[in-house]
Amino acid sequence: MYLYGGVVSFASKFLKIIALSSAEAEYAGASQACREMAFVRHVCSDLGLELQGPLCLGVDNKAAIAICENAGVTGRNKHFDDSIHFTRDEYEYGRMRPVFVTTDRQRADGFTKPLEGSTFMNWRRTVTPMDHPSKL
Repeated sequence: MYLYGGVVSFASKFLKIIALSSAEAEYAGASQACREMAFVRHVCSDLGLELQGPLCLGVDNKAAIAICENAGVTGRNKHFDDSIHFTRDEYEYGRMRPVFVTTDRQRADGFTKPLEGSTFMNWRRTVTPMDHPSKL
């Protein structure tokens, strides 16, 4: 999670469900991210910094975004565990807005999983400050 351009939280966790599709896996991951976003929003509030409006959540799966935005039950999501619908609740209450991010532009990947060499170097350029010694 980024706040004002800086990383304030990151995690890599095993899913507590057995995902039957990539959309379900991404949706479950988004649910975990939404829980962290709610926690950071509360910490900021306690510190006197009110985060206004929905926070953006980068998701690299269009089907997971559609599941979040469409509250109905379909044949493809009727088996989803209720606990992962926290994402949908945060969206409906206007506290989170899912945004599609292509996999190659997903800034979280370098923090949460191993990347191939050139992919890692490209990712590193997006998170390394310009005045970092490696940039000189």
